[in-house]
Amino acid sequence: MSVKELPHNEHTFTLKFTGEKTGRVYEGTFTYKTPTNRTMIESKKMAARLSEGLPLDQETAFMINVFAELRYNLTNNPEWWVKADYGYELEDMDVVLEIYRACRKFENERFEKLWKEPAPAPAPSEPAKS
Repeated sequence: MSVKELPHNEHTFTLKFTGEKTGRVYEGTFTYKTPTNRTMIESKKMAARLSEGLPLDQETAFMINVFAELRYNLTNNPEWWVKADYGYELEDMDVVLEIYRACRKFENERFEKLWKEPAPAPAPSEPAKS
């Protein structure tokens, strides 16, 4: 595999979303940064603390992982998000999932760019025969 330039690892996006449970409109700009080894470890530690070592159903375990990932990988957030303990204190889980979807979409697109094989160079044309 040849060395190639990595795709950009940050993505800024704006959200305007109405929470299903409360009807509140959430607006703001977020910056997501691709996880580093440090942020992956920190988010896993947070998820472990939140689960308290209890056996969890799949949905709860997923939600805990979402909160932990967003906490450590969103680097610029609107004030309401920070005041809501990075989404943990919101009543509307659907807004948290909408933010998570935007981050996953960026990661999936970045992954495609990172692992996409470059197009082969065109074959040289043969010289005309006389």
